[in-house]
Amino acid sequence: MAERRVNVGWTEGLHARPASIFVRAATAAGIPVTICKAGGTPVNAASMLGGLGLGAQGGEEIVLASD
Repeated sequence: MAERRVNVGWTEGLHARPASIFVRAATAAGIPVTICKAGGTPVNAASMLGGLGLGAQGGEEIVLASD
C-alpha cells in the first residue's frame, strides 16, 4: 500500500471548495484512494461527504493511501 502524509495547505482547512478539487483529483486517479487524519479511520477520498466529515483544519496532517 502506498501512503503519503501531507499537511492541509488551505488555512481555512478542507472546506467545500478545496474538498471538491481534491475529490475530482481522487476520482481522476482511477484507483481507490483513502484519506484520514493521522491515526484516524480512512474514508473514500472520492467522496465529498467523507472528505468534509474529516474536519481537517489548516496545517493538520492527513494521510492519503492507495493499493
